[in-house]
Amino acid sequence: MSEKIIAEENECGTDAKPVKINTSIDELVKPLNAELQKELIITGSHAVKSPLTSLITGIQLLSCSKKDVSPNLHEIVDSLEKSVLGLKDLLLDIFNALKIANELNTEDIETINFPSIISTVQDRIKFKRNQQVDITVAPDAINIRHNQRIIETALAALIENASFYSTEGTKIELQVEKINDKLSISVADEGTGIYQNEIKKICEPFYRSKMHKNNGLERTGLGLTIVNNIAKKFNGELIISSEQGRGSTFTLVLPIIPE
Repeated sequence: MSEKIIAEENECGTDAKPVKINTSIDELVKPLNAELQKELIITGSHAVKSPLTSLITGIQLLSCSKKDVSPNLHEIVDSLEKSVLGLKDLLLDIFNALKIANELNTEDIETINFPSIISTVQDRIKFKRNQQVDITVAPDAINIRHNQRIIETALAALIENASFYSTEGTKIELQVEKINDKLSISVADEGTGIYQNEIKKICEPFYRSKMHKNNGLERTGLGLTIVNNIAKKFNGELIISSEQGRGSTFTLVLPIIPE
């Protein structure tokens, strides 16, 4: 089973050697059987939704009343709001990761239409202002047999990642093609790039790049973990190339499932 991450074009222009990613979201759920995983996903997501919603609502009400309180309380309210919203995103990502890990064991294979999937994914992504997505789908890759839910999840994670780590007015390039008996989904951005010594870590659960932290860009760090796990489950690979200050390209390669 392939687990390849490739780094290209470092600061000196020398290609880095391929390195392996060994950590997957499976490690988060390994001790649980399928039924327990399913129960955790259903009950856990509902259990945290109500108190979190109440907490967020209360903090937002405090935020609206900040003009009537001291400057010190302003900072406390802002910090609380940021922390709670971050916790909400983290929990949602964890439950989504658990759900995907559970769904990877299913064999729900069908003929999927890529233009339709791309349109669906784009509609639910909050792009930054004036970001442009250039889409190229090769004629022989328009209709492909695979798991639609899994493909949508991987595509959304790659595009959201590209948008989040790029600035306003930048371009994202999405290319879908069929190469022999494999499907290639490539997403390139004009973002901050990734330090070469962090390429091998970028798909680890909850890992956050130092470059992104320094630029004030922080996420929960599960999107690429999910994509990498999808690649491994389907005997594919996730290939990453990046250049600091110029952007990154993430290419998911999966075997096409025959009829």
